Amino acid sequence: MACTDRLDNGASYAVIHAALVDNGALSESEDLIIIDGSRQKIYLIQNGNVSASYECSTGFKGFGNDFGSEKTSTGLMYISRKIGSGEPVGRVFQYRVPTRYILPEDSGDYAWVCTRLLTLQGLQEENQNVYQRSIYIHGTNRRSRLGIAASGGCIRMSNNGVINLFDRVGVGTKVFIAATDPAENPPLPCGDPGPGIGRRVKDLAGQILRTPDPYSGRDEVGGEPEHD
Repeated sequence: MACTDRLDNGASYAVIHAALVDNGALSESEDLIIIDGSRQKIYLIQNGNVSASYECSTGFKGFGNDFGSEKTSTGLMYISRKIGSGEPVGRVFQYRVPTRYILPEDSGDYAWVCTRLLTLQGLQEENQNVYQRSIYIHGTNRRSRLGIAASGGCIRMSNNGVINLFDRVGVGTKVFIAATDPAENPPLPCGDPGPGIGRRVKDLAGQILRTPDPYSGRDEVGGEPEHD
């Protein structure tokens, strides 16, 4: 099977989707989230068409898969867990756990994971560490910084945007993160690198057993946790 190895500079979501389908890494009807670093946009593709798009913010330090780099991971991954269902807009999470704090948009001394988060697992050798690096798709209290590379490596979205995306996708949905410079992407996968049965079982167990319960205490609007 002849496969496309690299993307051209500035490749559109349509080109990325077509390359993954042609390489056999994705079926034509399979849902795909594309995070386009050059445009700071997220595209949700369903049945081969864009069903939604969102402004985002990727890593201030760029793209890469090294531990400690504070860069956004690249390549093909998938959603391994959905956290935050039912939480109010602006709920602050710390270590993937909801806290009592709720932050209005563009408030707070620090940038936080807010409202919803989608954890990622890598499907390529180069991005196998994405979960351990705590690179998520999540809402933010820094909406005014969307559209530019400003995060610590995660993919930030508006709080309403992440709720919309969260409700449209399921665990197992594939995610492709395209760096601004295509040389920073790993080679495109050839054939389906989807998670095996063992990995799927672990993901299901994690969603059921390790997803934190919704916060049930008294809310504190405008406050924030102690910062590490």
